[in-house]
Parts: sequence; C-alpha cells; structure tokens
Amino acid sequence: MKNLLYLSDDRTVFIGRFSQPLQKQLSAASTFIVSTNGAIELIDHHSGDIVRGTSFLIPVGSEVRINSNDAILAYVFLDALGVDLATLIPKMSKPYNMRNNTKIYSGYRGELNVVEQTLDIWNAPPSAKEVFKLSQDWIGFPLPDTLILADSRVEKAVLLIKENYADNISVRDIAEQVNLSEPRLMQLFKQIVGISIRRYRLWHRIYVTAVKMESGLSVTEAALEVGFSDCAQFSRAFKEIGGLKPSDILSITSNTDIRLLNG
Repeated sequence: MKNLLYLSDDRTVFIGRFSQPLQKQLSAASTFIVSTNGAIELIDHHSGDIVRGTSFLIPVGSEVRINSNDAILAYVFLDALGVDLATLIPKMSKPYNMRNNTKIYSGYRGELNVVEQTLDIWNAPPSAKEVFKLSQDWIGFPLPDTLILADSRVEKAVLLIKENYADNISVRDIAEQVNLSEPRLMQLFKQIVGISIRRYRLWHRIYVTAVKMESGLSVTEAALEVGFSDCAQFSRAFKEIGGLKPSDILSITSNTDIRLLNG
C-alpha cells in the first residue's frame, strides 16, 4: 500500500513506513509520533541511550535516531511557532532528559485512539480535511495556563519567509521589515521557532516542493521552482532537515500519495 503524505500550511502528517532508521539531528520541526505496531526506539545521538515507547513528542532541535521497526506510523510535523508542542506536552506521561540538554516525551494519553484512527487512515485513506481534523483532535487546544512563547515580529518574519520562499530574502531585509536588528531577530527567532532562519527557510522550501509535486511536477521541476539551484541541492537539504533522502518519501519510486489541504 502507498504511504500517505498530507500537507497543510501549519502541519504535515505522514502515515506509513520509513524504509530505514530516521536521523533527526537538529530537526527543523517538532514532531508527534505514534506507532501502530508496538514499541519503536529513539536513540540519543550523543549518548547512545535508547528509549522505547509507542508514542513520542520530539521537540525541535532534538538529536535522535528513530528506529520504527517497520511499523506503520502516524508522524505529525507540528506548527513552527510552538503552539502544538506546548499543547501536547501536558498530554505526555513520561519526560526524558537527553544529553544535549533537550527533553523528549513519551506516553501520549490518547495513544490507543490514535493507533485505531491511524490504521483506519492507512486502510481507507480519507481526504486531507478529515486527516487534519483528526490531527487537531489529537493535539487539542492550549489550556489557559499553557506557556506559549509568542512575538508578533517573529510571526511576521515567518510569514515573510513563507511569502518569499523562492527568493533568498536576506536576514537584514527581514529584520528591517519587522523593526528589529539582525542579531535580535536571529535571537528571538531561534528562541520561539527553535531553529535558525536558514533552517526554517529550507524546511518551508521542502514543504512547498511537496505541494508542487502534488500538482503534478517532478521532484526536479518542483525543487527549481521553490528556489533550490538544482535537484542535488534539494536532496542535500532534505537529508539535512529530515534525515532521509527524498526518494525515501517524496519520489514516485517511494510509492507515496501526496494530498493537500485546500482552503
């Protein structure tokens, strides 16, 4: 059966199997993972320590290797501004301190429900609208006392990057448009988004490449349209950001069905 990749402007949902262990070194998005077939393994990149569980919440910037044991996964890339992450943390039962001073979480309290719904998606793929409604149910909404870092200038910077995805708009230009100095913008952006402006730009370009592939373009055509110099640069960026080659998820040979949320 085909893997499923559901795309929206805020989240991305992958339902399927990864063909090899996934490296998440300084990843570009926080992720929520649920296995439908027992425990998967997270290996700390620094210590080699192994954490086993059926569900994980992995904040942006974590350095781990994920061994999925060929299980069908629900793999949700969360929103860039950290609202989903802050909302999910109270729903996880077990925190683990990693060696690079980051923390991951396991034991999502609605685990069994997500497993059942993921298998339903896998066996009879619904529309993107239905899948993103389910993902919203999994994540929920922030409680009144949820701590969410927010800054309207960083939100505007994210929007500028999204609107100018094919252009190498400079940090200086972005800083001027949001009325910040370059150093202060870079500091705030890293604090709130969790990664550098460069890595976020790469991440968003990869997302837009997948969107354009959904419309019928080849990997090469889509990569060129979103600002990569060639397919090789896209492949390097994809592996740097996602820990896999594009062929593992996006290409025709990977047997992936891409579906886009419209509106």
